[in-house]
Amino acid sequence: MEALVQGFTFQLVPMSRTHFVAVASLNTSELLPYAGEYYSEELDSTYKVYLLNGQLQIRMEGRSPEILEGLEKNHFKKGNDSLKFDRSSSGTVSGFDLEAEALKSIPFS
Repeated sequence: MEALVQGFTFQLVPMSRTHFVAVASLNTSELLPYAGEYYSEELDSTYKVYLLNGQLQIRMEGRSPEILEGLEKNHFKKGNDSLKFDRSSSGTVSGFDLEAEALKSIPFS
């Protein structure tokens, strides 16, 4: 099932028999601006975000890549973690905030 909201197409993904999550369907040109390397001083860690086979993926040093699912513009999830990308005044992606179960709002730039 799909829905169009604010110019984005969302796919309704069943999480259980009674609970659905809306996942944004973004095309390659909409995903490409998020690609890059992002560093967190607090975690002393670099995340690489890249496009592979039409999917946005993220990889932390020494870990397997994970697919980022679009929730809305500039907002993605991987498992239970949430990434909210920041944009500069010119509109370019400048970093993201990571919210994980044990961590809240860790900035990457």
